[in-house]
Amino acid sequence: MKLMAAATSLPAVHLSPLGTDSSGATPWSFSPIWFVLLSVVLPAVLWTALAWKRALDEDPHRLRRAGSRELRRLLARLQRGSGAPRPVDLHAWFQAAARTWGIRVSTPTEGELSRSLSGLDGDAATQSRWQDLWKSAERSLYATDSALSPNWVQDTSAVANQVRIPPRKHWFPSRARHWLPPVAAAICACVLLSNPGNGLLAAEGDASPVAPGANDAKPALVQDARSAAALEKAQGPANKALRADWNNWTAHYDIAAQQMIQGNVDYAVAHLTAAFLQHPVSSDVQDNLRWSLQQAGSMDPTLRRLLYGAWFQRYPALLSPASWQRLGLFAGLLIGGGLCALVLPIYTIRRERELRLTGRWTIAAGIALLAVSVMSWNAWGDLHKPNAAMLVEGINLSPAPTDLVKDRETLPMTAGSLTLTQAAFLGWKQVELLGLPGGKVVGWVRSPYVMPLYAAN
Repeated sequence: MKLMAAATSLPAVHLSPLGTDSSGATPWSFSPIWFVLLSVVLPAVLWTALAWKRALDEDPHRLRRAGSRELRRLLARLQRGSGAPRPVDLHAWFQAAARTWGIRVSTPTEGELSRSLSGLDGDAATQSRWQDLWKSAERSLYATDSALSPNWVQDTSAVANQVRIPPRKHWFPSRARHWLPPVAAAICACVLLSNPGNGLLAAEGDASPVAPGANDAKPALVQDARSAAALEKAQGPANKALRADWNNWTAHYDIAAQQMIQGNVDYAVAHLTAAFLQHPVSSDVQDNLRWSLQQAGSMDPTLRRLLYGAWFQRYPALLSPASWQRLGLFAGLLIGGGLCALVLPIYTIRRERELRLTGRWTIAAGIALLAVSVMSWNAWGDLHKPNAAMLVEGINLSPAPTDLVKDRETLPMTAGSLTLTQAAFLGWKQVELLGLPGGKVVGWVRSPYVMPLYAAN
């Protein structure tokens, strides 16, 4: 009766190969909560740029500066030419000269130039030279049998180089009106970002099998001849695919299925854990991992929670740790975009209501997504770290990377223990063992006895 109860409690087993065409991603080494900084930097850069533009636009001589640059470029082009200025060049010169002296009309005249020169410069000699050049250009355009003097371009360039425009008073947004201009209908509301929780609450216990009596009987896996041949044939491509990309979760699955047939459940657990981290929603991966963990007799508490916990403890397995991080990045961009939408109405009254409404809803959606992504990412425990690895055999943890260490100075460890790879040295790996009663333990093991769970490890 006990054997029958143990057998009925075992999950379904899937032994058909999946192929080697699916791959995952390695998580980044930082928490998604750092994307809050990105969401603040984006609107800060936009606000600073708008304030800076506001400060530069307030320059009373901005038009004159632009006209002076335009006038110098035009005269430089005329000096490079060999012929006399064309009518289109003279019209362009009128416009540039008028802007240089602050004349804001579409068809400037000599009288307007004279009044502007009197108000800005006050030098009679300069005023007389500009008036003579202006009259000469007008006669060339509108009078019959009239032409410019051969030295008109050189004389115009000389007086243009003598124009002195007062320097800017505000190079930087140093006043309150640069940051909060009066055209805004209201000051942008401050959005407070709360620090999401550190993860899901879950009961942590000792690493023990879920199904009672699972270790009392280890049923043999039976395959039909065709399925066994297909799985055996898939081993070569699976190993080749893993050498090319260690994050290929279907290759991990195919190798684990063969290890399950051969009775190497510890190796099967390691490969299925790697597949589970890359594609946790696969029911085939979950069922085989549950079966292998029960046959191994122990499991990591995080895996137990994600595979056997309540619905709110299992929902982080809807996405891989790397995918939760990408979702956190998207949430940070949403918050940043919403804050940018709240900054824009400060400098414009166009579509002000739509921008504010869009900004508020975007920020709310971004905060919700960021909170969910951070909590779900934390729910993966140390499995979300890119240097996560797993022991595939029961070995002794050595304090030094050598076989000369005495056995009494080593620490025996069981297969399936979760580790973090710290360093490598001549065929040895320094690992940090987690989940021990005394806390974290650091030691050295031979490289073949520890299997990385991500490609970056």
